Amino acid sequence: FLMPWVLGGIGTLLYQLGILEDYYTGALSGGLMFFTAFVIQCTSVYARNKSMTVERMLTTDILAEEDEHEFTSCAGAETIRFLIPGKKYIANTVFHSVLAGVVCGLGTWYLLPSRITLLYGSVGATAVLFVFGWMTLCIGEYSLIVNTATETATFQTQDAYEITPLMRPLYIFFFVSVDLAHR
Repeated sequence: FLMPWVLGGIGTLLYQLGILEDYYTGALSGGLMFFTAFVIQCTSVYARNKSMTVERMLTTDILAEEDEHEFTSCAGAETIRFLIPGKKYIANTVFHSVLAGVVCGLGTWYLLPSRITLLYGSVGATAVLFVFGWMTLCIGEYSLIVNTATETATFQTQDAYEITPLMRPLYIFFFVSVDLAHR
């Protein structure tokens, strides 16, 4: 969940130390996020192809069936399929990974502490915006990389082309890109 913050933190640290320029910082964080998201998605595709088909078990205790998940190993195919459900289409695997990299790169560029301090002029406001900005980016990236949160306003079977995971990151992308273009 916090992987975009860690990868953006690497870029932010290199920028604050004066090693990288701000646009190179965004490119580095975006590239690292693209690579990480692509590896996670490829792991999910590999686990989906490796695992066997699941047979339905007839149980009378429904609550125990929903509350307990038994796995054979912590890195087994069924465990990975449970943690990282994967995308329906291979094209979405690539597209969501690219979009995750772009959003993380632009978000890193937008959330550099020196840029926020220039905008608001307060260290306290910078710290609050930095923390909550990264939490927002992590929530948006999670729906691209792993799986989207259940939306109560959307009937899940209507999303045949996996468009729902794009909504949060696109809101973030539009907000950040307008601000970066204005600066």
